[in-house]
Amino acid sequence: MKDKIDKLLWDYAEAANRLSFSEQALRDLVFKGGGPSFTRVGRRVMFRPEDVKAWVDKLAQETMAS
Repeated sequence: MKDKIDKLLWDYAEAANRLSFSEQALRDLVFKGGGPSFTRVGRRVMFRPEDVKAWVDKLAQETMAS
């Protein structure tokens, strides 16, 4: 049986899928500076899973504080 290896970086499609967003919605958030932190690999924008989770956690905290 193969061990599952988690990806270190997600592209827009993977990150959007994990967030239940459309890819375009995630692109818009990133363009406007309101999305998760990202890393550039060459021309590609990639997301670390831990950065996506931290962004979601931050949104949850902001919502609870309101």
